[in-house]
Amino acid sequence: MELSAAELELVVQCKLEQSEVARQKHHAPMAARIVLFALKLLQSSYLFKKKKMVPHPPRYVVEA
Repeated sequence: MELSAAELELVVQCKLEQSEVARQKHHAPMAARIVLFALKLLQSSYLFKKKKMVPHPPRYVVEA
């Protein structure tokens, strides 16, 4: 799932709120699963993938 940074932030915030509600209702296993889902979303996001370094060609200075 390819989410933009704003969408990813919104989904994670909603999942954390959902988890807090589950925790308040004494549903700790469900709260943990919801948090784990949010963490997996962050982990799989392309925003946090390492990008390959592409070497730039050397610059040549021409003196006049």
